[in-house]
Amino acid sequence: MGNESKRGIMKKVFGVSGAVLMSRILGLFRVRLEAEVLGGGAVASAWYLAFAFPNLLRRLLGEGALGNALMPIVAELDTKYGRDHARGALAVVFPCLGIILSLIVILSSIAALITGNCVSPFENYRLRLVCILTPLLMPYAIFICFTGVITAVLNYARSFVLPAFCSLLMNIFLVGGLLWGWYTGAGRSVFSVEGFLVKLSVLFLISGVIQLVLMVLQLKAVNFLPDFSAWRKHTDVLKKLWRLALPGIIGAGAVQISFLVDRNLAFYINDQGVAALTYVDRLIDLPIGLFAVGMGQIFMARMTASVAAGDMESLKEDMNYGLRQLFFLSIPLACSVCFFHELMLKIICLGGSYTMADLDAARKVAIFYGSGVPFFCALKIIQPAFFARKDMKTPLYCSLTAIGVNIVLSIALAGVLAQGGIALATVISSLINCTLLVLALKKSGITFGLRNVGATLLRSLAAALAAGFICKALLDRYYTGSGRFFDICALGGTGLLFGMIYLSGVILARGREVSEMLGRFRKKSA
Repeated sequence: MGNESKRGIMKKVFGVSGAVLMSRILGLFRVRLEAEVLGGGAVASAWYLAFAFPNLLRRLLGEGALGNALMPIVAELDTKYGRDHARGALAVVFPCLGIILSLIVILSSIAALITGNCVSPFENYRLRLVCILTPLLMPYAIFICFTGVITAVLNYARSFVLPAFCSLLMNIFLVGGLLWGWYTGAGRSVFSVEGFLVKLSVLFLISGVIQLVLMVLQLKAVNFLPDFSAWRKHTDVLKKLWRLALPGIIGAGAVQISFLVDRNLAFYINDQGVAALTYVDRLIDLPIGLFAVGMGQIFMARMTASVAAGDMESLKEDMNYGLRQLFFLSIPLACSVCFFHELMLKIICLGGSYTMADLDAARKVAIFYGSGVPFFCALKIIQPAFFARKDMKTPLYCSLTAIGVNIVLSIALAGVLAQGGIALATVISSLINCTLLVLALKKSGITFGLRNVGATLLRSLAAALAAGFICKALLDRYYTGSGRFFDICALGGTGLLFGMIYLSGVILARGREVSEMLGRFRKKSA
């Protein structure tokens, strides 16, 4: 992989990462507004539960398993038989997906309406509110699942930035609605909150419609619009897609079960367990979204194209380069969370109903979750090497093993470290998942310079720890805390110093990742 190719990769990564980062920041702002407008009681619980249903379908049938299975099929058809065959296959997949999603949405909405009519608002107001919101929010699953599947096709066609920016729309619409609710005081009265949530749900749906329209237009622009006149010739694609997607769907379902076990366990530990896990989870979403999500999308497309062309050497080179750059970028971000999580949580969460006691409960969670950021990120590069080769079973087996370890360790460690033990169990299980996947790749003959990747990991870790200890010592000595504005200034100044020390350490250790990163900004030579 030449320098020009590397610059091209990082240019796309920065474009996608910028969009994802904006979406994550808006998401944090949205959470803050939801706390202000909806509070933390029955209304907020009902909104989050109803909101979770379309998100569950998105993870199962949208951007996850189905998209990962569809991309190598599209690549194979496009490479071997031409674009018309790929478009004909999409003409079979899209209507079938629409029928399945429509049936799920209709049945779940009918069930919610029937249940809602049987529940009195005075008996269980929270359940009744969920039953009101579910029929309004569930149709969003259709739009967002199609958006996720189309994103996989667009990524194969080397279109990355628009799909990433489309994810901003939902947060933009919800933030706008919540700001209006905060301004008008819509959440202050029990009698007004139902009408407000209905309006918020409508905005939610509108954002989904706009996302899908933009994605379809982009699909047409890259000449991948389904050819419905040729669908009869490609019905066999359903059997192939089902075989590839099923392991991913099972794995995604298992992840959701593990998530529910963790949250229920935290609920029974203490009053602050679930909140601590949730808020810190939103915090570490920033470093993951900053680079890992964009890199994962881009390298999935590159690896899929390499496998379709029979060029396994390019796949190995991409993995080596991707993991080195990912560790170079994610390790300092992980150390930043570990060293400066208190200041971060004070800026993002503290105030209103969120107290210092709540922040204290989140400390151990932040340290453990922060240390796991490199492993969470690495999965975004390692798993595509399997998906691109249509090997969906190996990631499934590794994931199920890691999930089993996570559940057992969560139960064992929660009694000692409370919610911190649950976070530590998640990190250990992610490390096990990465290790099993790397060993499986090595067994299948795919070696990608583990020694070079390990050297980058150790070099980056040493430089980041040195920068963290120095900056933490200076922060503790000279800053005592004087309000949100000064907290932001202190975090910004500390972050700048941390970055300078880290980069200096990597350069002194002769790390080539810095020069590779700077190559992204160099102009193409004449």
